[in-house]
Amino acid sequence: MRVKSTDLKQYIPKKPNKITFLQTMNCNLKCRHCSVSEYDTQEIHGMNINSAKLFKKYDVNIQISLDGPTKESHEEIRGKNTWNKTIQSIKLLKEYGIDLQTNMVYHEGNIHLIEEYFKLCRENGVRKIRLISLMNLGRAVGNLTGGFSINKHRKFL
Repeated sequence: MRVKSTDLKQYIPKKPNKITFLQTMNCNLKCRHCSVSEYDTQEIHGMNINSAKLFKKYDVNIQISLDGPTKESHEEIRGKNTWNKTIQSIKLLKEYGIDLQTNMVYHEGNIHLIEEYFKLCRENGVRKIRLISLMNLGRAVGNLTGGFSINKHRKFL
C-alpha cells in the first residue's frame, strides 16, 4: 500500500520541540571521538555569569558534553584541562536555574562508568542525560574502539 504525502502531515509537529545551533565551526578541543576530522582551532572561553544570565532570560536549554564521571575519563576524550571548566559550567548553570542536559559518548573505555556518571549528574542537579554511542567517524577512526553492541554490552542494560 502506498502512503499519500497528505497522510504524513499528521506526524509533522506544528512547531519544533528542539532546535540545535552550532555556535561556531571553530573549536579549541581535539576530542578523540569527534565526527569532524578537522576544525579550525581558536580559543573558545567557557561559561560565565553573563552567558548564564542570558540563557536564563530567554529560557534556553543547554547541553554540555561530559564524557565520564572522573577527571581522567572525561579528559581522555576531551583533552587536558577540560574537566574543571566543564564541572564549573554545570554548577554555574544550575545556580542560575538553567535547564541543562549532559551528553556522554560511551565506548569500551568508559561504558563501565555509566552508573557512576548517573550519580555524578544527580549530585550536580542534572536531570537530563543523553548517552551517545561512539560512531566510527572522523577522529574516532582508529583512535577509540567500541561503539555500542547490545549483545556485547548486555550486562550494562
